[in-house]
Amino acid sequence: MEDHIIIGVDLHGEWVENPTRYTWRSKGRETVPIKISENVTYDELVNIIVSRFELDCDKNDLSISYMLGFIEKQKGAHSRIRNDLNLRFFLDDQSRPILRISVVEKIIETTNSVVNDEEHPVTMDIPINEEASLHPISTQGSRYTDDDGTYFYKGKIFKDKQELTKLLKLASVKKDQRFKSVKSSKDVYCARCVDQNCDWWLRATKLKSCNRFEITKYRNIHSCGAQHLTSHHPHASVDVIAEYIQPNYLNGKGPSTKDIKNIVEADLGCKISYWKCWKSSEIAKAMIRGTPEHGYAVLDGYRHMIMTINEGSKTSLKLDDKGRHPSIEKTLSKFYSEAYHGCCTRHLGENARKNFHCGAFLGHYYHATKAYRRDVFHDHFEQIRIINAEVADYLENVGFHKCSRAYFPGNRYDVLTSNIVESVNAMFNEAREFPIIALFNDISKRWSEKSDERRMAYAKLKITFVPSTETKIMANKSLGNKLLVHQIDEDTFSVTADNGIAMVHLRSKICSCREFDLDKIPCQLAMAALRYKFGDEYGKMIYEYSSPYYKVESYILAYADPIYPVPAEEFWNLPLEILERVIPPPEKKTKLGRKRLKRVPTIGEVVS
Repeated sequence: MEDHIIIGVDLHGEWVENPTRYTWRSKGRETVPIKISENVTYDELVNIIVSRFELDCDKNDLSISYMLGFIEKQKGAHSRIRNDLNLRFFLDDQSRPILRISVVEKIIETTNSVVNDEEHPVTMDIPINEEASLHPISTQGSRYTDDDGTYFYKGKIFKDKQELTKLLKLASVKKDQRFKSVKSSKDVYCARCVDQNCDWWLRATKLKSCNRFEITKYRNIHSCGAQHLTSHHPHASVDVIAEYIQPNYLNGKGPSTKDIKNIVEADLGCKISYWKCWKSSEIAKAMIRGTPEHGYAVLDGYRHMIMTINEGSKTSLKLDDKGRHPSIEKTLSKFYSEAYHGCCTRHLGENARKNFHCGAFLGHYYHATKAYRRDVFHDHFEQIRIINAEVADYLENVGFHKCSRAYFPGNRYDVLTSNIVESVNAMFNEAREFPIIALFNDISKRWSEKSDERRMAYAKLKITFVPSTETKIMANKSLGNKLLVHQIDEDTFSVTADNGIAMVHLRSKICSCREFDLDKIPCQLAMAALRYKFGDEYGKMIYEYSSPYYKVESYILAYADPIYPVPAEEFWNLPLEILERVIPPPEKKTKLGRKRLKRVPTIGEVVS
C-alpha cells in the first residue's frame, strides 16, 4: 500500500525578514490540509494544488516553497516530498486545521536551492533546521493588526465576501461603530461609516485565482461623533452573534440562552432579544456540530470514513422503506454472535415491585438471580410464587435466561446490572442531544481518551490480574483454606463445605457449585483442591486455572489500538455510490412543552 502524508497549504502569505530570522505572515484565515503520496513529484504536486483549489493561473506561475519538508533531488528525473517534517499538521478535538510553522535562525551567505529539473527550480527561502522550535499561527486571522482593535488591515484576505461582511459587522459591534455598504458585487465590496462626514472607509476586491477577498484600501479612523449610537446595535444580527459565541460550543454543551444574553451585553455592550439569543445559539451549534438533516444525509459517508481510518472497525447501516433502521438487536447479533441479551436484575425487580405493588418477594428474587445452581434458583423462585403468583408469571414471561445467572446461555462474568450503561449515559448526557455525526465524533473522542487513560493505568500495575479480580481471588483463597479435601483421582476432588460435599474437576475447570464454571476463577472449593494438589506452589497455579481475560496484559491489549478521529467532511474521499446515497432523517413528532432530558427514576432509586 502506498504511503501518504498530510501537508498544509497556505495560498496567501509572505515571508517577512526580521533581524535574526524569517517568519511567515499569513494573509489568509485558514491553512488547508491535503493528502498526497509520499513519492509525489513536483509536477504532480503542482497539478494537485491547482486542481484542488481551482486556481486560475498558469502552472509555471505557481511557486512552492517551504511546505511540509522540502523537495529533495533523487536519482533520475523525479523528486519526492521528504517525510522528516519540520512543518507539521495537527487536528484538534474538533478536527479543525492548525498549522504550526518552524521558525529557524537565518543563515547569512547561505543559499539553499534544490533544483528539481530545468523547468521548475524550487528555492528554499529558509534553510531547514532540525532543532527549530515550533510557533503556532492563529487560524482566526493574522497577528499583524493596526491600532484600531478590529484586526482589519490593508492586505488582509478572507475566505469569501460572506466571511468579510460577517467579521466586519462583528468588529463594528465590538467597537460600537456603524457602517453601511456602498457597493457590493461579485468582485468588489465597499463600506463606509454611516456619517457622511466620517473618514472611515474600506474597500475589498476578489482575487483572480479564487473566491477570496482582499482588503485593498482601508482608512481605520472614525472622525464622527456619538450621534448615531443606540443600545440595540443594527449589525448585531443572529449570524454575527453566532459567529462570536460559536467558540463556546467547541467543548461541551455551551452557554444557555440566558448566558448568551449576559455574554453579549458584557462583551459587546448591546442588548438583544431572547429570540435572537436562542436563534444565535442554534446557528452557532450548527456551525460547530452541523444540522440533524445534514448528519443523516452524510451518515453513510461517515461510516465509510470510520472503516477507512480505523482499520478493523465493524459498522452496519440498515434502513427500512422510509430510511429508518429495522432492528438494532439484529445488527448486534451479526457482529457479536456469541453475545446474548440479558436484563438488568435491579431494574427488573423494581419494575415488578412498582407494577404489582408488592415488595415482599425482592429478597428471594435477588437470591434467585444471583444463584449459580439452577436448583437453588428454583428454591427461591417457588417462594416468590407463594408470595405473589402474578410476579412469578411476570418473571417467567421475561424469561429465566434473561434475568438469572443460572439460566443465562452465555457468561455474564458477574455482571447482573446495567451500571456500566448508566455510566456511559452519564458520559454523554450532553452529547446525546447533538446531531448524529457530532454525537459519533464525541463518542470517538471519549473512547479514545478512556483507552489512553486505561492503557496507561494498567501499564503501571505490577500484578498478574486486574485489581478487582485479585481481590476476589484473595477472598476465595482465604475461605478455601478452611475446607477439607479428599482426592479421588489426579484431577477430581471432593470438598466438604458447610452446605455439603462438592465435586471439583480441575482439568475441566468446573465445580458442582458452578461458580468456577461461570466466573472462570477458582471458587473457594476449587482453591481448596488446588492447595491440596500443588501444596506451597498452588498460589502460582491459581492463574493457570483462571481465564486469561482477567490478566492485566489482556486489558492492555484491549486498549492497545488507537481510535483515530474522522476528519472534517471536506477531506473525505468517498466512492461515487456513497456520494449519491442520501439518508433522510427519521420521522419525528414534536410534542408540546419542554423536552424531558432526564429519565424517570425507578422507585426506591436515590437521585442526587
